[in-house]
Amino acid sequence: FGLKSAYRIKMGDQEPSYTTWTYKGRDGTEREQCKAIDYVFYSPKGFTPKAILQLPSKDDIGPNALPSINYSSDHLALEVVLNIEQ
Repeated sequence: FGLKSAYRIKMGDQEPSYTTWTYKGRDGTEREQCKAIDYVFYSPKGFTPKAILQLPSKDDIGPNALPSINYSSDHLALEVVLNIEQ
């Protein structure tokens, strides 16, 4: 498909360190899971990423991970502004 990751382009050829951070495993056990599993892909044919939403640091989120009082989901919001090329 030739799609590219908008965050990778805007972050200097690297993805965010994490888009989810929890202490709950799939099997119900308590274990830390902190990884990037969410992406915004775009077609470089006709679009260019102009800006991305900056993601909060672990200090911003707090010691109990996600969800938290300020971040109500176990996934962080991703947002990209794309320029349409003509």
